[in-house]
Amino acid sequence: MAGESADIVKQNEAGLVFEPEDSDALYQYLLKLKSDTQLYATLKTNGLAAAKKYDRTHLANEFLGLLSDLPR
Repeated sequence: MAGESADIVKQNEAGLVFEPEDSDALYQYLLKLKSDTQLYATLKTNGLAAAKKYDRTHLANEFLGLLSDLPR
């Protein structure tokens, strides 16, 4: 799968990416997560951190901070 969302998930190791409508891949990933508790825990931790990092309010506040640092 391609796209900005998939890139964010991959870069942050925040989840498993598969093509839309690929129910076989989804099924295989669910089985993998069920059997691999370490992977599940890692993706859970990284996913929650990425959600905070890419939250719109957080990003807007970062941008406003950058703007306030510009000379007037």
